[in-house]
Amino acid sequence: MHGLDAVRAVEDVAQENGYNIILCNTDEDPVKETQYLRVLMEKRVDGIILATTAASRQAGQQALGRMYARTEDRDQATTWATREAQYDAVCTWGIPDHALLQHLGAIGMPVFVANGDSDPMILPRYSYLLAGLIPQARVKIYPDSAHGFLFQHHAEFAADVQAFLTYAG
Repeated sequence: MHGLDAVRAVEDVAQENGYNIILCNTDEDPVKETQYLRVLMEKRVDGIILATTAASRQAGQQALGRMYARTEDRDQATTWATREAQYDAVCTWGIPDHALLQHLGAIGMPVFVANGDSDPMILPRYSYLLAGLIPQARVKIYPDSAHGFLFQHHAEFAADVQAFLTYAG
């Protein structure tokens, strides 16, 4: 499947479920990505898909299919206030505070840190940093995925969490 075919397939599934697609080409420029993310937040979009390879796009399409398959007993949509609070929390969290980071060493239980290898919001190196500061942390970086890695690698992620909980318990 070529890039435009993948976009068309995602758009078709989205429209069948009452959503529209907004395509933002950032050329992997972090400044453009930040600008687009701000605009998309202002427009109150329901979700963001970041794709760079055919496998990543295919996994994203499969995730959309799973998300829209359930029509009953769905979670309520988040409010704009909730989205703003999350955005503010992420921005605040991104301000370096080495004294606060040192507190992570006091966590006395096992911690599973997971991320996608192409996550532009939380770079994988920060996952390694976090895991390195927590004594019993285990880190797993999922290949060919971004911030939505757990949707793209849902079965592997679930198995990894189960294995972690079994081992940690």
